[in-house]
Amino acid sequence: MTAASTVTVRRGDPKDIETLGRLGALLVRLHHELDAKRFIPANSDTEERYGQFLGRQLDKPNDIVLVAERDGEAIGYTTLASRGAITWHCADPLVCCTT
Repeated sequence: MTAASTVTVRRGDPKDIETLGRLGALLVRLHHELDAKRFIPANSDTEERYGQFLGRQLDKPNDIVLVAERDGEAIGYTTLASRGAITWHCADPLVCCTT
C-alpha cells in the first residue's frame, strides 16, 4: 500500500461472495471477542453462510451491498436494506477509516 492509494466503493457482485463471507466472519469473531455474552461465536461454516446471506442481498431490489476496495483488494463492505441502517464492516477499521 502506498500513501497515494485510495479507497473506491462499488456495488457488490457475485464474485465478491467469498470475500464478503470472510469479512463477515471476521466481524462475527470480533463481536464475540468484545462481548461473548451478547454475540454468538463463529464456527466452521460462518464464512460460507455469511457469504451466502450477503450474496442473496445482491439481487434484492430494496437492498444494496457496497464493497470498499484499495489497490484492487476488498477491505470492507456495507449493506443498506429496506429494514435497517448503513454500517461499514471492515477487516481493519484503521485501514477503512484513515483515508
